[in-house]
Amino acid sequence: MAQKKGSENPLESTEVLAAVIAGGVAGLMLAVLLIVFLVYRMRKKDQGSYMLGRPAAQPYQRTSDQEIYA
Repeated sequence: MAQKKGSENPLESTEVLAAVIAGGVAGLMLAVLLIVFLVYRMRKKDQGSYMLGRPAAQPYQRTSDQEIYA
């Protein structure tokens, strides 16, 4: 096994620095993707929730109290 010096800073290693940068970029991309998805869902939820036509005179009709057996 190869031994490394104990006083060496792990951030000075090229591999560790590349992994930290790649992780930060991936995390940032995921955060942006999540925000875009949430904005899309909020806009989609807002569409189609308005009544454009005239309201029905009696939107609810009460059913008869008589039970029908099939």
